Amino acid sequence: MFKVFFSDLAISHHFSSPGHPTELVIPVEICMPSFRTSNFDKESNEIELRLNLDLLDEKKEMIELHQEAYKCKVAKYYNRRVKHQSFFPSDLVLRKVTLSTKEPSVGKLGPTWEGPYKVIKVSRSGPTGWKTQAERHFHIPGMPSI
Repeated sequence: MFKVFFSDLAISHHFSSPGHPTELVIPVEICMPSFRTSNFDKESNEIELRLNLDLLDEKKEMIELHQEAYKCKVAKYYNRRVKHQSFFPSDLVLRKVTLSTKEPSVGKLGPTWEGPYKVIKVSRSGPTGWKTQAERHFHIPGMPSI
């Protein structure tokens, strides 16, 4: 049935399977030597391969330097566009709700900010002391800026 179908469409189809393997026919081009195969020298090839292995460490170092330069460039680009926010004592701020201050009964739909807080003390990294409106004092050393 398939043979008739293939012959009607002028398609040549060759069946091959593990049970009925076809013989391998080596083309004439493979037997003819090329420039690359005729000029191959095993000793010089091994020397070149060892040289490539020696140069591999230098190439890795160059890639690391390139990556560091790229990271510095990206950081410089990002830092140019960051707006600096400075806080002063008696400023009112909101603080992001963390897992430790979040109420477990609220779930996903709870507020993401809490406050307002009044800034009491300011360090280089940002405000480190707050007061609530009810004058409760909070002091969190090493707290990142808000």
